[in-house]
Amino acid sequence: MSSCNDVLGRRATGGAKSTEGRGSSTKSGRSKIHFVSQKDADLQRLIDAWRRDDRLYPRWNAAALAFLANTDNYAKSSASHSASTGCFESGPSDRTSGDGTVTLTISRRPMLAADTKFFAVTAVIMAMLNVAAFSFFAAAGISTFNAAPYVHIHAVLFMGWVLLFVSQAILGAAGSLSMHRKLGWTAVGWAVAMVIVGTCTTVWTVQKGGVPFFFLPAQFLVMNPLSVLLFATLLIGGVIRRRDREWHPRLIICGMAAIMGPAMGRLLPAPLFMYSMLTVVFVGMIAFPLAGIVRDKRRYGRVHPAWWVGLASILTLHVATETLGRSTIAASLYSRTVAGTPGEGVPALVHERPPF
Repeated sequence: MSSCNDVLGRRATGGAKSTEGRGSSTKSGRSKIHFVSQKDADLQRLIDAWRRDDRLYPRWNAAALAFLANTDNYAKSSASHSASTGCFESGPSDRTSGDGTVTLTISRRPMLAADTKFFAVTAVIMAMLNVAAFSFFAAAGISTFNAAPYVHIHAVLFMGWVLLFVSQAILGAAGSLSMHRKLGWTAVGWAVAMVIVGTCTTVWTVQKGGVPFFFLPAQFLVMNPLSVLLFATLLIGGVIRRRDREWHPRLIICGMAAIMGPAMGRLLPAPLFMYSMLTVVFVGMIAFPLAGIVRDKRRYGRVHPAWWVGLASILTLHVATETLGRSTIAASLYSRTVAGTPGEGVPALVHERPPF
């Protein structure tokens, strides 16, 4: 593939190289970028390549490409347009010369840009829902600090992840990619710990007979480990695609959606939905990839496949919970898990009576 300077230096009317595309710094900390506007196909190819791998081009070229991507008519620059890198903003001295050469002045200061703002806002909403759900249970006296130690370990680990998740989204949106990438490796280890602790907490909950009444005990035993395992899988997938600005944030959002069930289960009115709560909770979980699908369709005219991967994964989780969770296989697994514990007296495939 041609380098960024090769294509940016090629005029739309010919193939001759030019010296345009060079950046220069000023004493004020602002940088001027001069480049020649190109045919839509050439420019879009560069934009797509940069979004797939931000190492391909110098930082100022990425800013220029992103600026043009967000400009309706990229032959006419405007001070009101912002570069969508999350770390550049167009300046008031932007101008277009008669030969189609655009001068873009950018300032190096963090900002929330259009391509990252959606992910940051979504992350904040998800974090707020988690905090609200568990705070509500604590205020209502349903949750207590007198719980067993494993409950506190689970709470610290999972709420710690919420803090890490929203911090990562904000760091990425603000352009602090160095810190974002360092914390990303911490997130991988954190996810592995969540799978282990989440599964153990589920086992201990069914053993003491503490399954919420709107879940079948055997279903609960299957659902929670599968949910946290799906979360870790999507998260690791996002880390693998960490250089891809389109796949990476979408997979992380979908991974977080896979473990939104506990928050949804606490916020939604159980007396209203009763034994349909499982389905309602899953509707709340898929709301996040669905929001991404709608946003992509409206903004880009197409839906990125990462949303379909996340949506299909969560729907598969729901189908598995409804089928495998009600099967004799789950009942047998439940019986072996609760043998010799207080949960042994709780039927595997029968709903408990509501506490009201």
